[in-house]
Amino acid sequence: MREQFTAMLKTAMKAGDKRRVDTVRMITAALKDRDIEARGQGKEVSDADILALHQIGSGGLLPDRTLVLDVPVAEGARRAAARSATADRMGAKTEDYYERVALRFRDMAAAEADRFRLIDAMGTPEAVSARLMAALDDVL
Repeated sequence: MREQFTAMLKTAMKAGDKRRVDTVRMITAALKDRDIEARGQGKEVSDADILALHQIGSGGLLPDRTLVLDVPVAEGARRAAARSATADRMGAKTEDYYERVALRFRDMAAAEADRFRLIDAMGTPEAVSARLMAALDDVL
């Protein structure tokens, strides 16, 4: 899959298709972030391993900004339950799992404060949207 994204990125760059380049970069960065998050499942993969894979998949390109919606685990579970009466694979995880994942994303945000922004996701959708947009002010 990473090879496909690398090929797509090269094709889009050669064609000068900025929108496609940005999209593929966003996807590969999300994959990198997801791979790092997977360690919350107890998988023994180092940051260096993940970053090496990311280098292959995206040529080392990262998004200008990664937004992390920060919400207490119990509130996240409540929101997920409100969206669906049946738990999917992710919804079936334990509270401890989500605490580890949240901690890992907070650690990543602290380590890369120039790229990551923790967004308080409590409040109305309008209030959260305003926080998201404010976190992008310096890159838009």
